[in-house]
Amino acid sequence: MTDILTLSGAIFGLMLGPVVGHIGREKKGWILALDGYMLVSLGGLGLIFLLPPTVQRAGFWAVLFALVGLLLPSILERRIRGAQGATFWIVFAGLLLHNALDGAALSAPVQGHAHGLDYAIVLHRLPVGLLVYVSLRDRLGNGYALGMVGLLAVATVLGFVYGESISHQAPQLGLALFEAFVVGALMHVVTHREELAGCNHGNDHDHDHDHDHGHHHAHNHGHDHDHDHDHDHGHHHDHDHGHNHDHNHGHDHNHDHNHDHDHDHDHDHGHHHDHSSHGNLIEPHSHLDDKAVWGVLGAVMGLLTLTLIEDVPAVSQAAGYVFINLTLEAAPALVLAYCFAGLLNALIVQKALVWLKRGGPSKQAVKGLAFGLPLPICSCGVLPLYETLVSRGVPATAAIAFLVATPELGIDAMLISLPLLGVEMSVARLLAAVCVALLIALVLGQKVPDLRKDVADQKTEHTPLAKRLRDGLKYGFGPLVDHTIPWMIVGIAIAAYAEPLMDPKAIAGVSPFWQVPLFALMGIPMYVCASAATPLAAIAIINQVSPGAALAFLLTGPATNATTFGVLTSLHGRRIAFWFGVGVAASSICLGWLTNAALGQTVATYNPNHAHTMVEWLSLAILIILIGKSLFRQGPRGMVNHVAHPIDMH
Repeated sequence: MTDILTLSGAIFGLMLGPVVGHIGREKKGWILALDGYMLVSLGGLGLIFLLPPTVQRAGFWAVLFALVGLLLPSILERRIRGAQGATFWIVFAGLLLHNALDGAALSAPVQGHAHGLDYAIVLHRLPVGLLVYVSLRDRLGNGYALGMVGLLAVATVLGFVYGESISHQAPQLGLALFEAFVVGALMHVVTHREELAGCNHGNDHDHDHDHDHGHHHAHNHGHDHDHDHDHDHGHHHDHDHGHNHDHNHGHDHNHDHNHDHDHDHDHDHGHHHDHSSHGNLIEPHSHLDDKAVWGVLGAVMGLLTLTLIEDVPAVSQAAGYVFINLTLEAAPALVLAYCFAGLLNALIVQKALVWLKRGGPSKQAVKGLAFGLPLPICSCGVLPLYETLVSRGVPATAAIAFLVATPELGIDAMLISLPLLGVEMSVARLLAAVCVALLIALVLGQKVPDLRKDVADQKTEHTPLAKRLRDGLKYGFGPLVDHTIPWMIVGIAIAAYAEPLMDPKAIAGVSPFWQVPLFALMGIPMYVCASAATPLAAIAIINQVSPGAALAFLLTGPATNATTFGVLTSLHGRRIAFWFGVGVAASSICLGWLTNAALGQTVATYNPNHAHTMVEWLSLAILIILIGKSLFRQGPRGMVNHVAHPIDMH
C-alpha cells in the first residue's frame, strides 16, 4: 500500500509541473522565476544525483558520453536547421527511460532507505514535468505538451509494474552510458532553454550574435514570435575594427507586439565593449536588474528542492567536501585579485597603446606580455581587445604576446596559484607562460600581415585619480566578478568531482613522459580560464599526474580554444591560426617535459585536510556576498550564459 501511495505521489509531482507552468504563463516575473527554478533544480539533479552513479558504473566512458551529450547538440545546431528540436526529443527519450527506472526503484525500495529514495523520486518529478511542459507548450500546443507529460507518467507506472524484470534484463553498462549521454543532453537543454521556451533574460532578447569576425555582424534577434509586419531595423555597422560595440543599431522599437518583450526602449543591449573609451581601458558598467530578482527567487526554490532530497550519492558527498575546501583555500586570493584587478584597471590609460608601438620586435613582444599580465581578462574577453590592438596599429608581435599571456596569467590566476599549486609550480607556471608568449609572438609576429589603419592616437581626457580608482574598484567587485565567478565555480566543481572519481593507479599506469602531450592536447579545444584551470591542475597533481602534464594543461587550456582559432582565422587566415595552435601545443609540451626534469614527479600542492583560518572563512563570506550581488545584477540565467555562451557575454 505504501508503494502505491508513493507511486501516486511521484505521478502527482510530475503532473504538478504543467500546473505551475500554466499558472505562470502570462506573468513575466513567474516566467523568470520558473526559469531560475528549472536551471538550478534540473542542473543540480543531473550533476549531483544522476551523473555520478553512471560514472561509478561505467568509469571514464560515462564522462565521455556525458560530454558528447552536452557538446554534440551545439555542433549540430550550428550546421543543421531543426537539430535543436531533435536534441529535445533525445532528452525526452532518456527521460522516459529514467522515469521507468524510477518506477522500478519505487517497486523495490532499498532496505532502511526506502522512504528517502521514494521522497527523492517524488521531489525531482516537478522540475522534469515543468521542463517538458514549457518546452513543448509554445511550440506544439497545450494539449500535446500535457500528453507528453502524461507519457512520462505512463513510463513510471510501467517501470513500477515490471521493475524486477527491468533491473535483471537491462544491460547495465549500456544503460549507464545512455543515461550519461542523456544527462549531458539535458544540461544542454537546460542551459539553452530560453531558445526552447521563448524565455529571455537580462535584456529580454536573445542576441544570437553571429560573430564571424569578418566585420559584418549578423545580429539575429531571436524573438521566436510571428510578427505580421516587416522590421526595418536599419543596422548601421560602421566597424572600425576597434570593436566599439555600443550595440545601438537604430532600433527605435515602438512596435506594439502582443508578447512578453518590452520594446519601448532604444536597444542599448548592455554589451558595451567600448575598449577605446576615455580613461580606463575596461569600463565599469554594473547595475542591479529588477528582473534578476525573480530568477534568483526561482533559483532559491530550486536549491531548496535539491536540499530536501535525502539520498545524495557518496561521490557527490565527497565532491561537496572537496569543493568547500578548495573554495576556502582560494577565497582570500580571489578577493585580493578582484581588488588588485580593479586598481590596475583604473591605472591603465590609452597612452599604453602608444607605448606598445615603440621599439623592435623583441621589445614589442616583452611590452605586449607585460601589458597583458596584470589584466583580469579570460580567453574570450581578450579577443576583442586583441582585435582592437591590431587595428589601432599595435605591431603583431606585441599583440600576439598580449593574446597568449593575458588569458594564461591574469593576476587572479597567479594569486590563486600560490595556495593551490605551491611556490615551485607557481614560479614554473609564470616562467613557462612568459616563454610561450614570447616564442609565439616572435615567430608568428613576422608572418602576420599589417592590419593597422591610419588613425590618429586618441586624446584621453583628464580624469581625476580618485574617480578612476573608485570606478576601477566598482569594476573589480562588479562586472569582473560577473564574468569570472561562473568560470571559477565550474572549474572548482569539476576539480571537486575529479578528486573522488580519479583513479591514481590508472593515472600511474601512464608514464609521465606521455602524460605531458596527453594533457596538453586535452587543453587545446577546451574553453577554460586560467583561474578555473588552477584547481583542476591541483587535483590532478594530488592524484599522481606529473607536474609537467599539469603545467602543459595550464598553458594550452587558457591560450587556445575554438573561438580563438576562429578569430585568428578571420583576421589573419587559416595558416596563422594553425601555426598558432601548433606553436602553443609544441612549446607547452617541451616546457612540461622540462618541468618534470627540474621538479621531479611530485610537488607540494594544497593540503585538503589542514585546518582553515579565520581569514579564509571571512574571505569566503565576502565571496558569497559578491556572488549574491552578481546574481541580483544578472540573474542565474545571465550567470550561466557566461559559461554556456561565452563569446556573446564579452
